[in-house]
Amino acid sequence: MISKDIKLHQTLYIKGDLVPCSRPRVTRTGRVFYPAKYSNFKRYACIQLHSQYKGEPIEGALEVEVLVLSTRPKSKIKKKTEDVRIPRFKARGDLDNQLKTVLDALQESGVIKNDSQIYKIDISSWYCKKGEIPQTEIKILESSNVIWRI
Repeated sequence: MISKDIKLHQTLYIKGDLVPCSRPRVTRTGRVFYPAKYSNFKRYACIQLHSQYKGEPIEGALEVEVLVLSTRPKSKIKKKTEDVRIPRFKARGDLDNQLKTVLDALQESGVIKNDSQIYKIDISSWYCKKGEIPQTEIKILESSNVIWRI
């Protein structure tokens, strides 16, 4: 059992479809780089997060809740299910790669000091329902007095 005091620090949003972190590429000369699509999205996400969060980087133990809403592919659009969210699974870009993009953007934009501060993560990935805008919602919960009791 964990004894703790939790307060919602801030809710942040990244508009648009999230680009999952891809594997770094290596040139023949040994230079390592990430593909342009990922690098450009991370830069875009950092700008959005930085504009929403003003202040010093958050320090201390954190919990993070992430909700990823992605554009539904045309193959998944059916009359019966267009008005509800459906889980995003068996899709390119695993959940852990989506999470890495979010955590990297939080750290590089100066919202959190280091992603090693996070001790609990709750993430879910869904396809948007009709009329919903693709975005990523990030709730940062600040914890104090975190004590593990058996």
